[in-house]
Amino acid sequence: MSTQSIGTARRPQMLAAVIALALAVAILVIAAQASSLWSSGTTVAPAHPAPQFLPHMSDLIDWVPWSWSPDGQKLAGTGLRAGIRGGILVYNLNSQQYEKLIDFGVHPVWLSDSRRLLFEHQSKLYLIDSQSKKVRELLSVAPNEFGIGVTISRDERQLYFSLVTTEADIWLVNLE
Repeated sequence: MSTQSIGTARRPQMLAAVIALALAVAILVIAAQASSLWSSGTTVAPAHPAPQFLPHMSDLIDWVPWSWSPDGQKLAGTGLRAGIRGGILVYNLNSQQYEKLIDFGVHPVWLSDSRRLLFEHQSKLYLIDSQSKKVRELLSVAPNEFGIGVTISRDERQLYFSLVTTEADIWLVNLE
Protein backbone atom coordinates (compact mmCIF):
# COMPACT_ATOMS: atom_id res chain seq x y z
CA MET A 1 0.00 0.00 0.00
CA SER A 2 2.78 2.43 0.82
CA THR A 3 4.53 1.46 -2.43
CA GLN A 4 1.51 2.61 -4.44
CA SER A 5 1.30 5.92 -2.65
CA ILE A 6 5.05 6.57 -3.12
CA GLY A 7 4.79 5.69 -6.82
CA THR A 8 1.75 7.87 -7.21
CA ALA A 9 3.47 10.77 -5.48
CA ARG A 10 6.52 10.51 -7.76
CA ARG A 11 4.58 10.28 -11.03
CA PRO A 12 4.14 14.04 -11.54
CA GLN A 13 7.85 14.61 -10.85
CA MET A 14 8.87 11.83 -13.23
CA LEU A 15 6.49 13.11 -15.92
CA ALA A 16 7.90 16.62 -15.56
CA ALA A 17 11.47 15.27 -15.88
CA VAL A 18 10.59 13.27 -19.01
CA ILE A 19 8.93 16.30 -20.61
CA ALA A 20 11.90 18.53 -19.76
CA LEU A 21 14.32 15.99 -21.26
CA ALA A 22 12.24 15.65 -24.45
CA LEU A 23 12.08 19.44 -24.79
CA ALA A 24 15.85 19.75 -24.34
CA VAL A 25 16.49 17.11 -27.01
CA ALA A 26 14.10 18.85 -29.40
CA ILE A 27 15.86 22.19 -28.87
CA LEU A 28 19.27 20.60 -29.51
CA VAL A 29 18.04 18.96 -32.73
CA ILE A 30 16.56 22.23 -33.99
CA ALA A 31 19.74 24.13 -33.09
CA ALA A 32 21.90 21.55 -34.87
CA GLN A 33 19.76 21.74 -38.00
CA ALA A 34 19.81 25.53 -37.97
CA SER A 35 23.60 25.71 -37.55
CA SER A 36 24.18 23.28 -40.41
CA LEU A 37 21.96 25.36 -42.69
CA TRP A 38 23.67 28.65 -41.89
CA SER A 39 27.27 27.46 -41.53
CA SER A 40 27.53 26.37 -45.17
CA GLY A 41 27.19 29.96 -46.34
CA THR A 42 24.46 29.01 -48.81
CA THR A 43 21.02 30.53 -48.94
CA VAL A 44 18.20 28.07 -48.41
CA ALA A 45 15.00 28.85 -50.31
CA PRO A 46 11.78 28.45 -48.33
CA ALA A 47 9.87 25.24 -49.01
CA HIS A 48 6.70 27.22 -49.76
CA PRO A 49 6.07 30.69 -51.16
CA ALA A 50 5.29 33.45 -48.69
CA PRO A 51 1.65 33.66 -47.58
CA GLN A 52 -0.54 36.08 -49.51
CA PHE A 53 -3.57 37.99 -48.34
CA LEU A 54 -6.76 37.25 -50.21
CA PRO A 55 -8.38 40.30 -51.83
CA HIS A 56 -11.12 42.11 -49.93
CA MET A 57 -14.69 41.57 -51.05
CA SER A 58 -16.50 44.89 -51.35
CA ASP A 59 -20.00 43.57 -50.60
CA LEU A 60 -18.98 41.49 -47.56
CA ILE A 61 -17.54 42.48 -44.23
CA ASP A 62 -15.74 39.19 -43.74
CA TRP A 63 -15.17 35.78 -45.25
CA VAL A 64 -14.53 32.58 -43.31
CA PRO A 65 -12.57 30.03 -45.39
CA TRP A 66 -13.48 26.44 -44.52
CA SER A 67 -12.37 23.84 -47.08
CA TRP A 68 -9.61 23.45 -49.73
CA SER A 69 -10.61 21.68 -52.93
CA PRO A 70 -8.75 18.38 -53.44
CA ASP A 71 -7.05 19.79 -56.55
CA GLY A 72 -5.69 22.65 -54.42
CA GLN A 73 -7.06 25.36 -56.74
CA LYS A 74 -10.09 26.60 -54.77
CA LEU A 75 -11.01 27.56 -51.25
CA ALA A 76 -14.66 27.37 -50.13
CA GLY A 77 -16.04 29.38 -47.24
CA THR A 78 -18.89 31.40 -45.80
CA GLY A 79 -19.39 35.11 -46.38
CA LEU A 80 -20.47 37.42 -43.55
CA ARG A 81 -22.34 40.70 -43.67
CA ALA A 82 -22.44 42.55 -40.35
CA GLY A 83 -22.37 39.23 -38.47
CA ILE A 84 -25.02 37.61 -40.67
CA ARG A 85 -23.95 34.63 -42.72
CA GLY A 86 -23.95 35.48 -46.40
CA GLY A 87 -23.86 32.13 -48.18
CA ILE A 88 -21.28 29.83 -49.75
CA LEU A 89 -18.41 31.41 -51.68
CA VAL A 90 -15.43 29.96 -53.52
CA TYR A 91 -12.11 31.71 -54.02
CA ASN A 92 -10.22 30.53 -57.13
CA LEU A 93 -6.45 30.75 -56.68
CA ASN A 94 -5.78 30.85 -60.44
CA SER A 95 -8.19 33.66 -61.33
CA GLN A 96 -7.89 35.30 -57.87
CA GLN A 97 -11.65 35.87 -57.92
CA TYR A 98 -14.49 35.05 -55.55
CA GLU A 99 -17.64 33.39 -56.79
CA LYS A 100 -20.83 33.22 -54.78
CA LEU A 101 -22.45 29.83 -55.22
CA ILE A 102 -25.56 30.38 -53.10
CA ASP A 103 -26.96 32.97 -50.66
CA PHE A 104 -27.36 30.61 -47.69
CA GLY A 105 -25.43 27.92 -45.85
CA VAL A 106 -22.27 27.39 -43.80
CA HIS A 107 -19.32 25.01 -43.48
CA PRO A 108 -18.84 23.92 -47.10
CA VAL A 109 -16.81 20.74 -47.68
CA TRP A 110 -15.43 19.74 -51.08
CA LEU A 111 -15.98 16.31 -52.56
CA SER A 112 -13.10 14.53 -54.32
CA ASP A 113 -14.10 15.78 -57.79
CA SER A 114 -13.27 19.41 -56.77
CA ARG A 115 -16.62 20.37 -58.28
CA ARG A 116 -19.31 19.48 -55.73
CA LEU A 117 -19.59 20.62 -52.12
CA LEU A 118 -21.61 19.65 -49.07
CA PHE A 119 -22.89 22.42 -46.81
CA GLU A 120 -25.27 22.94 -43.88
CA HIS A 121 -28.27 25.21 -43.50
CA GLN A 122 -31.04 25.15 -40.88
CA SER A 123 -30.60 21.54 -39.78
CA LYS A 124 -30.26 20.27 -43.33
CA LEU A 125 -27.32 19.03 -45.38
CA TYR A 126 -27.14 20.05 -49.03
CA LEU A 127 -25.07 19.19 -52.08
CA ILE A 128 -24.21 21.92 -54.58
CA ASP A 129 -22.51 21.66 -57.96
CA SER A 130 -20.08 24.59 -58.17
CA GLN A 131 -20.37 24.79 -61.97
CA SER A 132 -24.13 24.46 -62.53
CA LYS A 133 -25.02 25.81 -59.04
CA LYS A 134 -27.75 23.19 -58.75
CA VAL A 135 -28.60 22.38 -55.13
CA ARG A 136 -30.05 19.18 -53.70
CA GLU A 137 -31.10 18.46 -50.12
CA LEU A 138 -29.46 15.28 -48.83
CA LEU A 139 -30.34 15.00 -45.14
CA SER A 140 -32.40 16.65 -42.45
CA VAL A 141 -31.54 16.26 -38.76
CA ALA A 142 -34.42 18.45 -37.52
CA PRO A 143 -35.43 19.11 -34.79
CA ASN A 144 -31.73 18.82 -33.91
CA GLU A 145 -28.93 20.90 -35.42
CA PHE A 146 -25.54 20.03 -36.84
CA GLY A 147 -22.50 20.66 -34.64
CA ILE A 148 -19.64 22.56 -36.25
CA GLY A 149 -18.92 21.06 -39.64
CA VAL A 150 -19.58 17.87 -41.54
CA THR A 151 -16.76 15.67 -42.82
CA ILE A 152 -16.85 12.98 -45.46
CA SER A 153 -14.69 9.85 -45.66
CA ARG A 154 -12.05 9.57 -48.38
CA ASP A 155 -14.11 7.04 -50.30
CA GLU A 156 -17.14 9.36 -49.95
CA ARG A 157 -19.29 6.59 -48.52
CA GLN A 158 -19.64 7.90 -44.95
CA LEU A 159 -20.47 11.24 -43.37
CA TYR A 160 -19.18 12.29 -39.97
CA PHE A 161 -20.98 14.94 -37.98
CA SER A 162 -22.15 15.82 -34.50
CA LEU A 163 -25.63 16.82 -33.47
CA VAL A 164 -26.70 19.55 -31.08
CA THR A 165 -29.83 18.52 -29.24
CA THR A 166 -32.04 20.42 -26.85
CA GLU A 167 -33.95 18.63 -24.14
CA ALA A 168 -36.04 19.97 -21.32
CA ASP A 169 -37.89 18.63 -18.32
CA ILE A 170 -40.90 20.18 -16.68
CA TRP A 171 -40.81 20.08 -12.89
CA LEU A 172 -43.64 20.64 -10.45
CA VAL A 173 -42.88 21.69 -6.89
CA ASN A 174 -45.51 22.02 -4.18
CA LEU A 175 -44.73 24.97 -1.95
CA GLU A 176 -46.70 23.65 1.04
